[in-house]
Amino acid sequence: MKDAADAIGSGLDSTEKLRAAIEHAEPITAPPHSEDSENCGTRDHDSDDPEDNKVVPHSEDSENCGARGDGWEAPVPFGDFDLPAFPMNTLPPWLQSFVEAEAIATQTPADLPAMLALATIATACAKKAIVKVREGWVEPLNVYIVIALDPGNRKSAVFRDLAAPIEKYEQEEAIAAEPEIIKAENHFKILKGALDRAQGDAAKTKGSNRDRLTKDAEALAIELQSLCIPVRPRFVVDDCSPERLATLLSQHAGRMAVLSAEGDVFNLMAGRYAKDGAPNFAVFLKGHAGDTVRVDRVGRPPEFVAFPAVTIGLTVQVDVIRSLVMKPGFRGLGLLARFLYSIPKSLLGRRAPNPPPVPDSVRAVYQTYVSRLMAIPVVPDGNEEQSVPIIQLDEAAHRAVIAHQERIEPMLAPLGEMASMTDWGGKLVGAVVRIAGLLHIADHVESLTPWDTAISPETMEKAVQIGNYLTAHAQAAFAEMGADPAVQTARYVLAWIRKNDEPTFSKRDAFQAMKGRLRRVEILEAALAVLVEHGYVRERTTTSPRRPGRKPSPIFEVNPGTWGHNSHIPHNAEPPTDPEDCEDSEDGDLESEGDHPTGTQTTAGDPIPSTPDTTSPSSIPSAVAEPDTTQPTDERDRGAQGATTTSEASDPIGSSPQQPIDDVDTEVIEL
Repeated sequence: MKDAADAIGSGLDSTEKLRAAIEHAEPITAPPHSEDSENCGTRDHDSDDPEDNKVVPHSEDSENCGARGDGWEAPVPFGDFDLPAFPMNTLPPWLQSFVEAEAIATQTPADLPAMLALATIATACAKKAIVKVREGWVEPLNVYIVIALDPGNRKSAVFRDLAAPIEKYEQEEAIAAEPEIIKAENHFKILKGALDRAQGDAAKTKGSNRDRLTKDAEALAIELQSLCIPVRPRFVVDDCSPERLATLLSQHAGRMAVLSAEGDVFNLMAGRYAKDGAPNFAVFLKGHAGDTVRVDRVGRPPEFVAFPAVTIGLTVQVDVIRSLVMKPGFRGLGLLARFLYSIPKSLLGRRAPNPPPVPDSVRAVYQTYVSRLMAIPVVPDGNEEQSVPIIQLDEAAHRAVIAHQERIEPMLAPLGEMASMTDWGGKLVGAVVRIAGLLHIADHVESLTPWDTAISPETMEKAVQIGNYLTAHAQAAFAEMGADPAVQTARYVLAWIRKNDEPTFSKRDAFQAMKGRLRRVEILEAALAVLVEHGYVRERTTTSPRRPGRKPSPIFEVNPGTWGHNSHIPHNAEPPTDPEDCEDSEDGDLESEGDHPTGTQTTAGDPIPSTPDTTSPSSIPSAVAEPDTTQPTDERDRGAQGATTTSEASDPIGSSPQQPIDDVDTEVIEL
């Protein structure tokens, strides 16, 4: 390992020089305003004068820019999260060097190789040690990681480079085990043939010889049953059904990694190959927590895995993240809460055309050390706390864990920062402990027994930093998944606004147009509040005296930037000056002409376009972009007159225990 250690030094020097060269390379520099193009302004970050740090608007012809003359700011797109970058200083030097060099060589955000590096280390270390926080609280070293990036970000290339040492080690182990496998298979065939002959002879013979031949056949059967044929070593799978994964776990000491550059694994969990199409991800739930896996099937021997350890590392498209919550049981049964999410900021449009490759010395050290971690022996299944090496925390590291737990707990309260994702937040501290264990072993890769040294407070603080990074990205991921009902509904309402194609609308019109989908007015109000917060709409204020009759419905003005750079949209259309001119007539006829602020009629069946406006960063997920059109046409027409035809069970947006729809119509008219 001395050569590897020497290589680290030279590798680090090479990386520092490489990094410095890249930082001064003009091709990597973003074009002017590229970072703030979505916000239609630039900011002088170097000035100490507050006046110099104001956003300077671009031309009103800029895409997504609002009409500044009307007091509009550019809308803040859904999914445009200000997410932190991965804290690179938390990784061991040899791992940090490779991750940074890989990010430069592939022109990808460093989050991508950094998160895949954690998955790689977990693949190598799972079931080889556990971290003990206190009596009764131990954490294994396997983790579930998913990185979301849109197409064209070279996810597959980075994935291959990070997983290369594991695949190479697997091939070498398979080649080394082949002679013993061949011998065992040959011995099995010989015994099987001898047993068949002995059984045939015993069946044909009568008298005293039959007993002797029967005993010979029984001895052969016992010997054959006790013969163990080694399996070809496997450490990683890709396109693997849950049923097959359970079998592989039983054959490989209860540990297996699912590493894939695509998101098909989620479709397998959802039951792609199941005869009944039902989801089947129990092995993934148990494989994360270490719960015993017992499988009994007709025609196959039972499978038993004590303390399984499944590691998952996936790179997927952002649309895959958005669709996860729609898969049956994924959220309710806790599968999504087990993943650590990362949504890096894409470098598309800012990449250097000819970046330097990863230095050979840096790559060699990475491959050497990952192979060394892979070579750590696995203790056979048994009582984990008695047979598997235990990594202890020193006193200061233990205090750091407790302090982190104290910071996290208030965030899980009903009004806390993680109130909408308590399932994930409740597992965060355990995930941080697992990451600390992985960092500890990677730091002590030169040691044959890294568990002989306790985890230091410095290592624990690094794990907490990674935990803070993961928290921000998980909040973004759950928001993308529509875990927040108000955000999910706001996406749907925004699609209707774009379809409506008018500069103003009333709340009553919006509710009537989407009544088949939004079953309670409170849900619409929450969605409008989100749109106001993001700057897509604003409620018009009026000082006009109230006329006799019903209270007018609030009028909302639409930010011209909502449509992006579409010249046919009436951005500068003169809105009505009196809200009551756009309101319902006093006789309550919601279908008469002139009732709507836009001068057009809307119906409950007004379809949302199946293809959202791709020029806007806030295109809605397909899961909420299409209204329910499965009902007969005559029923949809009745829905336009106020009849409700969508069942409560089939409407995820309107399933919250709010005011029933029967009580809404009167309230809508009074608003």
